[in-house]
Amino acid sequence: MAPACRSRAKYNYSEETRNGQSPCQYCGKIYRPQSIKQHEASCKSRQLAAKARERCNK
Repeated sequence: MAPACRSRAKYNYSEETRNGQSPCQYCGKIYRPQSIKQHEASCKSRQLAAKARERCNK
């Protein structure tokens, strides 16, 4: 039998941690400063590809 999953306690984010995060300008998800640039680059390309597919399917 597989072991039972333990419930994890939620991480207690400090106010400083929450304020240092930024929303993605394309999807609105919240990211840390060190990862927002990489996420926005991939998110932008995904959204552009989705728009191109929509134009082709019309």
